[in-house]
Amino acid sequence: MTEIQPPRPGFLKGLSFRLLLLTVFFVMIAEFLIWAPSISRFRKVYFEENITRAHLSMLAVEVMPGEKVEKPLEEALLFHTEAYGIVVNRPDRRMLMVSKEMPPKVDLTIDNTKGTFMNWIMEAFSTL
Repeated sequence: MTEIQPPRPGFLKGLSFRLLLLTVFFVMIAEFLIWAPSISRFRKVYFEENITRAHLSMLAVEVMPGEKVEKPLEEALLFHTEAYGIVVNRPDRRMLMVSKEMPPKVDLTIDNTKGTFMNWIMEAFSTL
């Protein structure tokens, strides 16, 4: 006499499929937990590097004799800082400014001094 075997569950109802789904789910969560701080850190470092380049440019302008910055030097500083304009505000000194003829309207102002870890992540995602 032949034994009748119960029908095997399909792949979508089996334990291996459930395990596969759980694995994919937790891998995606782990990927997000690694990726989110990474993009926020990249964005923060990018802005800090731009600020550093602009600050170094303004230090070069500050030590120059005279008040007027020559046009070729101004264009070179803006080219190397990848900026349309550089403004340095200091409480004890005047405001120094180097800019192209008419810079575009400012869409976003970023203050790196008032940021928290979660705030940097949320701002990075809002930029995407």
